[in-house]
Amino acid sequence: MFEITAFIGLSKNVGKTTFLNRYIEKKDNYIITSIGWDGEAVDHIFGIKKPSILVKKDNFVCTYSKLKPTKSIKILELPIENQFLGQLEVYKMLDNDIVQIAGPSSTKQFQTFLQKTTKELKNIKEIIIDGAADRRISLSFANEIFFIIGPTFSTNPQKIIDTIIGIVEMFEIPIFNKETIMNKEINLLSSLNKSNINNLQQSQVYVLENLGKIIIDYESIPKIMKEYKIFVKNKPHKYSIVVNSFNAELMKNTLDTKNIKKEIKILYPKLNIIEI
Repeated sequence: MFEITAFIGLSKNVGKTTFLNRYIEKKDNYIITSIGWDGEAVDHIFGIKKPSILVKKDNFVCTYSKLKPTKSIKILELPIENQFLGQLEVYKMLDNDIVQIAGPSSTKQFQTFLQKTTKELKNIKEIIIDGAADRRISLSFANEIFFIIGPTFSTNPQKIIDTIIGIVEMFEIPIFNKETIMNKEINLLSSLNKSNINNLQQSQVYVLENLGKIIIDYESIPKIMKEYKIFVKNKPHKYSIVVNSFNAELMKNTLDTKNIKKEIKILYPKLNIIEI
């Protein structure tokens, strides 16, 4: 049985790749892929030099053919194609090497990736997803999630605290159990987004498939959860918040992570907060 671990950076250059490298350095028997494109040497939007993703020998990478790792061999081809990057394929690393990763970009594609790779790679212990805040597919599949936040998301400590509170409250959304809900009209929502929030009614019950269907700002979640009865059918069983003090755009530490951690721990003593 394998675990699915996702890393979600809440903004560009927030330190996700740095933390991801620390994580996979201690791991073996994994396959890594990305929701979108990651591992590039320079950020495509801001032009900032980025750390590379280093994958160790005998582990696996799922990426497109034009990004094939130099020290690797193709072992599996998936029925997913990108106009610019070629065919989505799985490679076995023949030696330690830095990689560029671009993976499935939709829920359907990710389901195909899961079905094919877990069938063929029997010894895999962990699937690692390199994700992003604007691509919440990871929340639909992962068993464990690391949210990475820092000064490139906001230099305002209170905004960071409010966002972390929103993430925690999102994970507090209860699992739907029809037997515990009596005399209420139950509505299945395909997603919770800005356009349908105003249509919700306090007298009714709303059910989402998973947390990946929540497409609103994290800061807005606590208020909505107080006003409406919202449930999910399933959610990840574990999550952590990673707070980065380093501002990659200014190339210096600009955030007091210790104070942020202290404030959050007062509210949520059991929350796992990691400082980097």
